[in-house]
Amino acid sequence: MASAPSSCAKSVEVMLNRSWAKLNLRSEKVTNWIRLVCARLGVRLHLLKRRVITWLNPPYRTIEVDGSLPSQLKKNTLYIVAEDGFQEQAAMLCPCGCAQILHLNLLPDERPVWRVLRNRDGTTSLRPSVWRKRGCHSHFWFRDSRVIWVNDLHK
Repeated sequence: MASAPSSCAKSVEVMLNRSWAKLNLRSEKVTNWIRLVCARLGVRLHLLKRRVITWLNPPYRTIEVDGSLPSQLKKNTLYIVAEDGFQEQAAMLCPCGCAQILHLNLLPDERPVWRVLRNRDGTTSLRPSVWRKRGCHSHFWFRDSRVIWVNDLHK
């Protein structure tokens, strides 16, 4: 049982070094504080990660529209376009900030095709990942109404 807090603290430190650097909030005080919390309270790492991710990466809203997309898409919003009860496409502004509209086919007889998954907690996921071959070359997963960059998964 004594080894769990130290492995928790090391994992949290690695996570903080990746996450806080984006916001220039990396500090020894924060890292030491989280180590202390892990050691004394036995905080489970996955719960701590979830809280940090929620704070750094707010969830997207999912809006279903009939027929066509609105003329202006909102940031942090996934649009599902349906017609006659069939989901035809998903659309969103590229999360990298380039302001390009991503159109994702949901019709199974055309390629490439994505699937929209509705989770029990009300969030939305897309499968497979989204990888722009032109333009900004963004590559990300859309899981639980959040963008998860592929580069962040491999660090």
